[in-house]
Amino acid sequence: MTFDQAWRKPFNRGWIASGKGDWDQAIAEYSEAICINPHVAESFFNRAINYSHKMEWENTIADCTETIRLKPNHLKAYHWRGVAKRALAKYEAALVDFEKALALRPNDARCYYDRGVTYRLASDLPNAIVNFSKAIELGLNAFAERGYLQARLGYYDLAIADVIEARHRTTNTAASYIYQGWISYQQKDIEAAILNLGEAIRLEPEIASHY
Repeated sequence: MTFDQAWRKPFNRGWIASGKGDWDQAIAEYSEAICINPHVAESFFNRAINYSHKMEWENTIADCTETIRLKPNHLKAYHWRGVAKRALAKYEAALVDFEKALALRPNDARCYYDRGVTYRLASDLPNAIVNFSKAIELGLNAFAERGYLQARLGYYDLAIADVIEARHRTTNTAASYIYQGWISYQQKDIEAAILNLGEAIRLEPEIASHY
């Protein structure tokens, strides 16, 4: 067996294990592939993704960083490192990584979405709205997220329009009724708030436990 073939076997086993949701096995397989050949960027990146499924964010960051060292223009490694940094509340560092990812692919809707989430968590609502709007422009359904922020800034008409549009674009409408109920409550329309929250519970009885 050649050197090249040797690392591919555990790499492929890692891919299969990951597809089955066996994160621990996938990590073990990718670790073996890395031990045999530590120069393959995708081994580190794939292991990073499996670490993220386990919410082992420091390991995710370390493997994404190694991926970038081996392959400096690895868009997804910058993106996922940003996600991991955000999970650790390192918002400024996360935004730097999202910026680098977008420099490599300026029309990446998911990256704009994740940058929007990061701005929201950092309490920068205007920039969050800008990024959710760009994600929407590029085809991602981020209407509910944008609507929620519009409401927090007091733009209730815009917020309700976004929530209704979100409802039209997805089969999971319970969350949109939650958002609309919250907006109605902020407008002191208690009757509408109760109606919307009741509809959310009717559609998804367990949803109340998530809000």
